[in-house]
Amino acid sequence: MLKIALNQTDNFLFSVVKNIFEKAELNCKMARKKLDLKKELDYLKEEPLIPFMSDSTKFEKLVKFRIKIVLGIFFVAIPLVGFLGVTSFYEIHYSYAFPLTLIVTLLATSRMDEIVIRYAQTRTI
Repeated sequence: MLKIALNQTDNFLFSVVKNIFEKAELNCKMARKKLDLKKELDYLKEEPLIPFMSDSTKFEKLVKFRIKIVLGIFFVAIPLVGFLGVTSFYEIHYSYAFPLTLIVTLLATSRMDEIVIRYAQTRTI
């Protein structure tokens, strides 16, 4: 059962990453910016979720920002609300929701890190 849940989560994250990359590429093409996709994928293989620096390209900033938004919504906000609801329902102190959310967030971030690297490696240019 856990393996099925992990596969579903990985499939969801992979499709989100693919969609983020496609939209970022389209955005760069619409802005008529020259995009060296091989170089961008190499940067993302090295540092998929590390905060972008001032010398980062627009593509890299856009991809990392969107990935962080997805992580924030699906793996911080939704689990926090869910855990707060569960603690309220079972009349447990609400402070237990925060460490549980932190655990979910750390696990999802590590999975997202691996998925971005895997996508960058398997992406054909």
